Amino acid sequence: MPLSEATKEKLKRAKEKRGPVPSTLLEHIRDTNKVQKAILDALGDESKTVPDLATATGIAEEVVFWNVNAMRKYNKIRDIKKSGEFFLYAKK
Repeated sequence: MPLSEATKEKLKRAKEKRGPVPSTLLEHIRDTNKVQKAILDALGDESKTVPDLATATGIAEEVVFWNVNAMRKYNKIRDIKKSGEFFLYAKK
């Protein structure tokens, strides 16, 4: 459904009021996308724990943990079962 002219004008005013997107935010988004891609690539067709993913990607365990939880929230990966102290995760 195309936007009406009134809606387009409101969006234009809102963008002018907000200003440009800070480059630091864009860098953060790029970094997050790289981390999540690395995690998904490391998963492949297997299921792995957060420590396994951290080892496979070379990314700090804390960063992997938070990104795994974000990807679970947005249905990119799912938890399979608990393996010892950790859950196993796999691609959806």
